[in-house]
Amino acid sequence: MAAGGVCVATRPNWRFVKLHTHGVQEPNQDVLLGEPMVRFHEVLRERAERDPMFRFHYVTAREMANLALAAADGAELTVSDVRSYRYTPAD
Repeated sequence: MAAGGVCVATRPNWRFVKLHTHGVQEPNQDVLLGEPMVRFHEVLRERAERDPMFRFHYVTAREMANLALAAADGAELTVSDVRSYRYTPAD
């Protein structure tokens, strides 16, 4: 389970994990920008390769909001289809 278990009630098997920081404090640089983070992404990829039910997607904050809204609405669409579900990219 993802830390905090952030999900939408209508899609309890979807977990939302924030992997972004607006600024990196010097003591955290190695963890956020170095080998530990590289390894984390490798482990995600390896897990997805072993388990066809495990999927992960890298999305922007806008796209994540759209995913959560689509899930709350019970939309039966793919992740690609809901990236602009309600909010579209700024022109």
